[in-house]
Amino acid sequence: MKYLKRYNESNLDSGGNIVDPIRLEIEDILVEFKTNYDIKFVHYETSYSEDNFQLQILPKGYPDSGNVEPILIDSDILGDLSRVCSFIKNEIDFKYSHSYYFINHDYKNINRDIFSSEGKLVTMIQMFFIKQKRVLV
Repeated sequence: MKYLKRYNESNLDSGGNIVDPIRLEIEDILVEFKTNYDIKFVHYETSYSEDNFQLQILPKGYPDSGNVEPILIDSDILGDLSRVCSFIKNEIDFKYSHSYYFINHDYKNINRDIFSSEGKLVTMIQMFFIKQKRVLV
C-alpha cells in the first residue's frame, strides 16, 4: 500500500512535460476510461535512468474515489493499451517496461502485466515506460 501512496497521493501530474505533446492523443485512444477514470502521467527515476514515466489510470478522485465501477478488460481495451504503447514508442521514444493492475478495489494485491488481465474487473492500471537507449552504429 505504501507503494501506491507514494505515486498516487499527489495530484501533481509530474510526467507531463515528457508526455505533453501527445497527451490528448493518448487520452483519445483510451476513450473507455474517460468517464470514470483520471489518466495521469507521473515521472519516476531508476538507478539507471532519470527519464521514465508512469501512465496511471485511476478512479476519479482516487484515493477517495467511492464507488467507481470497475471496468471489464476485454480484447478491445487491451488493443487500445497496446496502441498506446506503440504510439508512445513511435512519438517520444519511450518503451513499455511493465505494468500492474488492481482487481475490483483490492489495492492490497498487486497483479502484474495488464496484458494478462482479459476478463477481469479492474479499477486501477499503472503502466511504466522507460527512455529507449539509442545505439550508435
